[in-house]
Amino acid sequence: AKPPTMNTNNTLNKTNDNISEKCPLCYMIFPLIMTIHDRHEHVQDHYSDD
Repeated sequence: AKPPTMNTNNTLNKTNDNISEKCPLCYMIFPLIMTIHDRHEHVQDHYSDD
């Protein structure tokens, strides 16, 4: 049997994944195919709009 800590880690990882699924500024839900780099660029685009 796996130690309970494995389940805890999986829960934390899932939580972190959920955080990165939405833009913190416009709350757009990112598509699953969108890379972390693309998500970062999307957020940066909010700041570059003048």
